[in-house]
Amino acid sequence: MSLNLPLIQERQNLLGLSGTALASACEVSKEAVSNWLRGESVPRPSKLVQLARTLEVSVAELLGVAAPPPAPVIAYRTKLNREVTDEAALAAEGVAQHLRRLVPLFPAEPRIESPRDAAPQALTSHVRGVAAEMREKLGLSAMEVVCEEHVLTLLRHFGAILVPVLWGRDKERHENALSVYLPESGHSFVVFNLDCKADDYLYWLSHEFGHCLSLHKLQGKPGEDYAELFAQHFLFPDEAAHACAEEIGTASWRVAMEVAIRWASSYGISLLTIVRRVDEIRAAHGMQKLEGGKQFWYCFHSHRTDIPSWGDVVCEGAMSSVSQYVEVAERHYKTPVLKALEILQIEDGGRNPQAIQGTLMVPITQAVDLSLELWKRRNV
Repeated sequence: MSLNLPLIQERQNLLGLSGTALASACEVSKEAVSNWLRGESVPRPSKLVQLARTLEVSVAELLGVAAPPPAPVIAYRTKLNREVTDEAALAAEGVAQHLRRLVPLFPAEPRIESPRDAAPQALTSHVRGVAAEMREKLGLSAMEVVCEEHVLTLLRHFGAILVPVLWGRDKERHENALSVYLPESGHSFVVFNLDCKADDYLYWLSHEFGHCLSLHKLQGKPGEDYAELFAQHFLFPDEAAHACAEEIGTASWRVAMEVAIRWASSYGISLLTIVRRVDEIRAAHGMQKLEGGKQFWYCFHSHRTDIPSWGDVVCEGAMSSVSQYVEVAERHYKTPVLKALEILQIEDGGRNPQAIQGTLMVPITQAVDLSLELWKRRNV
């Protein structure tokens, strides 16, 4: 524990207090005050309180104790929107704390002023307008297809830091994307699973961009509603949904599924997304929904059997090594996180797979392999 000597000097000058005046106010000798001001000793608790009152500051300020940073804000994207488990939520908080530690290790680059939604509301009309505005910024008409580069452009323009991870495929309750907002620095992170199905990829990234726009004000269910509405209207606007619904018309359920699958393939999104958007229109016209029952879910899962993971798409085949993952993360997604982890290991004086595991929320075996890969690069 030590005194904040620059602050004491500043307050003395401002209040016109000499060392003698401080000694008198604190009921101690001038020698004791001199020792305090030279950093040779610290006042006893009772005298510390008197000194703080005299200088008109708090004891915490007098001791230079920094206030803890505000809590990070976290939002999850889970498989089929399942509720996040307590264990996963705790792990996500750990990810946020690890990312906070890495921020000073990122390269010094100009920060982009984040164009956050000034008054976010989880209302369809509002979010529809935001989605249309983002499409317009990208030069897309209401019927044009959003591709990966469009979504990455939005995220980069926003200033979000992308953190691709390998969390595995087809896990029953696996979290597949995570947004982290650090209020004290304004950094937004999007952590996403490269092992996700290719038809989920654009939706999940768009969902996370919705969080980027609103997470500073909307958390919990309102935040999830906002992000869901944004992804739906950004990727498959009303005009496209109406065109698909019109093509389906009063066709049989089997034909309707064939049409919906074709639209899903064209737009690079899941059959479920198409069907839910079309069902909104059908419900408004008193028509029976397409989703529901074992028949739909059998069709949905059968259709997805041969859809590859997004990592396989990016690598044009199975991701075969840790070095390939690092290359994809840094070259394709331009993440600074792996380089920061490399620097962290060097500063810590050795490999630190535990820090990597906590940052990326991966199994320790994967963290050990990545730790070694990053350690090899230190002299390159």
